[in-house]
Amino acid sequence: MNGAEEAAGKRRAARIGGATIVIAVLALWEGVSAGGFVDEQVLPRVTVVAAAWWELLLSGELPAQVASSLGRQAAGFSIAVVVGVVLGIAMARYRAIDDFAGPLITMILPIPKAALIPLVMLWFGIGDVAKTIVVFLGTILPVVVSAYHAAGSVDQVFLWSARSMGDNEAQLLRRVVLRAALPEIMSGIRMGLIISLIVLVGAEMLAGRGGIGWLVFYTLDTGAYRVTYAAMLTIAAIGFAYDRLFLAISRRLLHWVEQE
Repeated sequence: MNGAEEAAGKRRAARIGGATIVIAVLALWEGVSAGGFVDEQVLPRVTVVAAAWWELLLSGELPAQVASSLGRQAAGFSIAVVVGVVLGIAMARYRAIDDFAGPLITMILPIPKAALIPLVMLWFGIGDVAKTIVVFLGTILPVVVSAYHAAGSVDQVFLWSARSMGDNEAQLLRRVVLRAALPEIMSGIRMGLIISLIVLVGAEMLAGRGGIGWLVFYTLDTGAYRVTYAAMLTIAAIGFAYDRLFLAISRRLLHWVEQE
């Protein structure tokens, strides 16, 4: 068995193991609820939650709320990635920018992202703009930090070689710095993607109408717990799908950069 086949076998085994754990947890959940160990109002059976999810899907309620959330997330996340990568690389390359922005980033970084939600709501209201800003703030910090460290760790030999070949600053950034820093930057973006979903759901639960987070809060408040669980499982599925899709895109992008 060669290295590629061995790696594929390990990935297959990991997927099977992960699926087995999920199935076991769902089976335990069903058994605990159906067996009367927990009040079924508090912990509905998996089959009941699945039926509620299917009803939400057919009624169009679930797709509408998910689309509302994903639209806000896409806007805030996209802006944060562009600004974060540019700012992080600029801080690593230019001392003046690092001196100006570095202390601000350092002060904001330890603050729990959920703590920013009430402040944003206070300043910008409870509409889509506020929720997009929450996503932006939740995403940008890990992206900036990863881009900063990645760009600052580029081997100076590569930079000297590029300059000796006549590359100007723009060519140096694109051909050397960005390519060398891309793997670590992608890791920061991956983290920011999941954080953006977390803070968005939190913002939707705290204020406003519409979105998957609002659906969780509303159904919890009204006692429709089976719908609450269905919405929460939908959030988990979205997060899992994000991660799998991002990893696939990252592998292709990094392979393309290496071949360029």
